[in-house]
Amino acid sequence: IQESPGTVEPGKMPRSKDVVLTGDQVDSVRPGDELQLTGIYRCLYDAATNARTCFPVYKTEIMAIHLHRKGDVKLIELTEDKVQQINDLRRDPNLRERIICSMAPSIYGMK
Repeated sequence: IQESPGTVEPGKMPRSKDVVLTGDQVDSVRPGDELQLTGIYRCLYDAATNARTCFPVYKTEIMAIHLHRKGDVKLIELTEDKVQQINDLRRDPNLRERIICSMAPSIYGMK
């Protein structure tokens, strides 16, 4: 992944970072795509390189969890049943409590 050249100050090089894609994410983006990335920033320790240089050197990378290409549009078709369910939820006076209970039912003290 690399910073967009348009957002970098004049005279500076865009910074880049290695991103590891797995499963369905592989081949989902191409060079030049603008994207939103959610991932885990990992620090990798290489003992052989550190022993050879006598200086701690770490390589960092991002393990991608979710990718979204900017500009992609997904069409969602709502059926009459789904619209009715949404309207029923909208009228429910306990909607907030239902959402909280559905997100974290096993967390002690949420109720």
